[in-house]
Amino acid sequence: MKDNTPTLKVRLYAYRSGYQYKCVIYSGNTVCQESVVVTLSKKAETVTIVQNPLNTGGAIGSIAYFQVIAEGEGLRYQWQFSKDGGLTWADSYMTGATTDTLPVDVLF
Repeated sequence: MKDNTPTLKVRLYAYRSGYQYKCVIYSGNTVCQESVVVTLSKKAETVTIVQNPLNTGGAIGSIAYFQVIAEGEGLRYQWQFSKDGGLTWADSYMTGATTDTLPVDVLF
């Protein structure tokens, strides 16, 4: 059964992002007008870094901590490292690599 209202309410699920909609307006059984096509898209996720990690070091045998503070919904973390001055990066698999704080053993 068709609902004869000028408003369409659509619950946004990830799979619906990019769906297009238009409204066909009838007079009796005759199509009179069609609205413009509109696109449903999810709101861009906003992440704000409140505090970036700081350079750190320590005595041999100690543990250095890198911490990032961020705000947003559903945050996930993945620390990466570079051994060539930032030309290439790889995911870290150290304990804490998927948290906001990365402890690094100082073993020079």
